[in-house]
Amino acid sequence: MAEILVTPDTPVARGGFTAERVIFYILDIIIAALVLRLVLRFLGANPDNQFVHLIYSVTQNLVAPFRGIFPPAEASAPFEWATIMAMIVYTLAAYALARLVEILTRS
Repeated sequence: MAEILVTPDTPVARGGFTAERVIFYILDIIIAALVLRLVLRFLGANPDNQFVHLIYSVTQNLVAPFRGIFPPAEASAPFEWATIMAMIVYTLAAYALARLVEILTRS
């Protein structure tokens, strides 16, 4: 049976590998929920539907800090710029946090 060599430079040995993966897993969940929200809004999904209402409720707090940056979407073209902005900011924040974890765990 082959042995696995873990050196001080191996991400697992540094401890940052796991934390970085968790950061990106959380980011993936957030982005997936926001993309789903964006698609449902764009297609004009019925907000009274239980599934649609659940998605809107879960993502409301994620989008709230970005409301008001751009003018509100018109009813004829319900494109939410706040959702796009949230996806960009959360992605940048996750990459910055992962990089910080990498730097702090480097010996």
